[in-house]
Amino acid sequence: MGDVTPGSALELAVAIDSCDNAAVAYSGHARVDGANVIELHDCLAPMLDVEQFDSPDALRERFALLCGAGAEPGRFQRVTTSELAVTTELPGQSIRATLLVPTEAPFFADHFPRRPVYPATLLLERQIELALRLAGGATDWHAGESIAPVRMTNVKMRAFIEPGERLELGADMAAPIGETATIALSARNDQRQVATAQVEIGRSQNQ
Repeated sequence: MGDVTPGSALELAVAIDSCDNAAVAYSGHARVDGANVIELHDCLAPMLDVEQFDSPDALRERFALLCGAGAEPGRFQRVTTSELAVTTELPGQSIRATLLVPTEAPFFADHFPRRPVYPATLLLERQIELALRLAGGATDWHAGESIAPVRMTNVKMRAFIEPGERLELGADMAAPIGETATIALSARNDQRQVATAQVEIGRSQNQ
């Protein structure tokens, strides 16, 4: 994972490994100035009826924009993060927090107009935030060291997250800290698991 700053030009690439009526398997990456900022491997997504979520014509227009000159500068506005409240914390061991998904937000207009769904990327951002807090409370780092997410694995979205839902997020230390801390992430809604993942936290390369 790497940092992307305002004004960066992203080079995007996707490779489809297989595709049928049930699912599509793919990989991809995003680069800035030739350097990878994110890589995706062994991804699997269900094939769903696009008309349930968005206008096919509008999707074609956005795809053409993406493949062309891109949007006008300044079009993207900052995303307001959802309210997150830590409920329990055992330093260096585990954290539990409540995430309140907004009932309304500008990003729902794109994700998706016909069936609003809370973006998985925003959920992962808050989960990484918890993981950094958990790893930062461990005693294995040297004083003054900065830490950052290195890699995420086993990311699974098990259900759509709708506006107004209340999620219980968990972060648990899954392995002793060596060069990295491996942390198991979870998200539940009414005791139903909606998302799981693992994230590795390591020393920041920008120190």
